[in-house]
Amino acid sequence: MNLIRNLKVLVYVISITFVLLNLGSIYFVQKNLGNWSFMTKYDNQERLKTPSDIFNYPHPFLGYSRTNLEKTSDTKFSENLFWEVYKTKGFTQDDPTILIVGGSVASHLSNNSADHDRNFSFGKNAFANTLIDFFPNSEFRIINAAYGGKKQPQQYLTTVYLDLIGVKYDLVINLDGFNEIALPLSENLPQKILPIYPRSYNGQLAAYATSGFSVREQSCYLDTHDKLSIYLKVPIFELLDRLKFEKCMGLIDKVKKSPLPFGDYSYNEALTLEDSISIWSESSNKTYDFLTGKKIAYIHAIQPNQYLPNSKKLINKKFLGLENHAYGKSIKNYYTRLETKMLRADLVSDLRYLFINNEEGLYRDSCCHLNDTGMKMISKRIISDHKPAFNSLFEKSR
Repeated sequence: MNLIRNLKVLVYVISITFVLLNLGSIYFVQKNLGNWSFMTKYDNQERLKTPSDIFNYPHPFLGYSRTNLEKTSDTKFSENLFWEVYKTKGFTQDDPTILIVGGSVASHLSNNSADHDRNFSFGKNAFANTLIDFFPNSEFRIINAAYGGKKQPQQYLTTVYLDLIGVKYDLVINLDGFNEIALPLSENLPQKILPIYPRSYNGQLAAYATSGFSVREQSCYLDTHDKLSIYLKVPIFELLDRLKFEKCMGLIDKVKKSPLPFGDYSYNEALTLEDSISIWSESSNKTYDFLTGKKIAYIHAIQPNQYLPNSKKLINKKFLGLENHAYGKSIKNYYTRLETKMLRADLVSDLRYLFINNEEGLYRDSCCHLNDTGMKMISKRIISDHKPAFNSLFEKSR
């Protein structure tokens, strides 16, 4: 009898303890780790996915590139390098090809609206349509090798590498400036990455290592999540599962934030800035020298940005979030340090004050991106500044 009584007491104690542990687990997870899987589909929550740009992958010469291509069937190479290629309906291989390099703003010059939002039409064919307005009967192709977050020397290396693998082009447009100042100071310097390396490069590598996988597919995640998912209905088991997950995410985050072995711990803001400016000018000059030797025209345009004081009458500063953006201080203090006299290129367009007398809403976010009107204004200015170069380009094809 005593044995039975003791067993009953033990069962009661275990049951009460189990209930209390589950109630405590519910409270702890709800307060510290988010909602429960059986209350919401938590695998779909952003915080439970590996935070990464899953469309990026490291490239040995270009830093990183895309994997989800759209229209590259008419170019003769096997690599996944471009987002899109534009060509007029009557284009033949005898007609000129224009290569565009730079960051995300440059990518929006040509058929690259999907760079941030597929449903938004900013910059859709802006440069191509503007070129057609100037030269209505001309046939041409635009290869868009610009890419979000790219900065020098990636434009230079892209130009040379594409020539190496046999991509033919007749004119190169490099639209840059913003990334070269903002990204080394706000991303590379805090992560102790030399300014010559791609933005947040250790994060790029770590993101690729875990990209495309939900957390449940990673080896560090608890096996019972896959094998015995019924455990997720029991709070104490989910708590253990989630603690394992948090540890896993912590390790991934540590990898993303850890400095690369080729970093330099002695770098400060002043040294990073000076190196970034030198890299910008020298990369452009090297591009010019390379293209001049091949008799290919090179246009270097410096993009506008809303953080440059007195460069634009902004109609909605609150929407743009100008007060707290990480890039704002760098651009405000240092963007004028990029000087055209540093460039050997004879085709240069300084567009930093292009919008100085414009009162329209042209910027569409708190970074640097413009709407369709803004992109068309940039396109028009680049073409009008260098009309003889475009005349010569199309005359050769006739």
